[in-house]
Amino acid sequence: MAYIYPKFSKYELIGIRFGGAGLGNLLFTWSRVIAASEKHNAKLIWPTWPSIKVGPWLRHEKDKRSYIGLFDNKTGMCGGIMKYLKLCFGRKIHTRNLEDIDWDKLGENDIVVYDDFKLAPGEFQMDFNGTRDYRDIIAEIIYANLGRKGKKALGFAASGAIGVHVRLGDFSKTTAALDAGKNNMRIQISWYVAMVNKLREAAGWTVPVYVFSDGTDEELADLTVLPEVSRLTFGNSIGDIVGLSKFPVMISSGSSFSLWARFLGNCCSISYPNQIKDRVHTGEGFELELSATDELSDDQKLYIQKTYSVGAGK
Repeated sequence: MAYIYPKFSKYELIGIRFGGAGLGNLLFTWSRVIAASEKHNAKLIWPTWPSIKVGPWLRHEKDKRSYIGLFDNKTGMCGGIMKYLKLCFGRKIHTRNLEDIDWDKLGENDIVVYDDFKLAPGEFQMDFNGTRDYRDIIAEIIYANLGRKGKKALGFAASGAIGVHVRLGDFSKTTAALDAGKNNMRIQISWYVAMVNKLREAAGWTVPVYVFSDGTDEELADLTVLPEVSRLTFGNSIGDIVGLSKFPVMISSGSSFSLWARFLGNCCSISYPNQIKDRVHTGEGFELELSATDELSDDQKLYIQKTYSVGAGK
């Protein structure tokens, strides 16, 4: 049985990476490796999660993105000393395309190293192509290996509320390019306010709203000043993704953080125009893009009324 290893950064020492992508993009890399391991019966090598990054410190972000404690190896993946012996002395086959590998010709100690971190300038891979059919096993592995803080989010009861993700942090300030679908841009707080009001109007009552965000209280003030709106965090990024995935309806940012919450929870969602990135919802409900001036359809309003009918009249 061959091994497969998701390499998250160009530079790694034992147990530590230098730089690298954010959590959402790392989860894409991990999910593709998980899918490949299922498809080709390969043994997973535990990823190197801890990272040293300068940017979050320079930008004074709350989350320094060190990724320490996000996950623990609880599912028997090749880790510890054995991991480094394999990576140091095994025959490694590096690739950026797992479909290029002739898996039938690999030996039982060969290691496929997935170098997904090598993105060309402007390259964008925020999608679930090749992994949608493995949603259940990907979610199972993520949940099973959650660290202490992330575990708390698994039991979060969110069925009677609306989840909102506002990504600010290192995203560029809003410009006209946002409407053209440019990535990594802030969405106006006024849009989130409009979406909350539309959902509450459809529900017929003031549904509680929980906001997950890396923004400051001052930056979010126009949203959090609304009645029954409060901020929420489970203490780290994966915990917040899992918590956000528990809501029946969420208002999304254009980030991979929101996309992962939508994927794990298969929840209904509203995104800013040209920011949905990838469609992941299946079954009853909706997954739509809406501007501040657009209206929900009658069917969407009925679905929202049914979803939040328990709290009607509050």
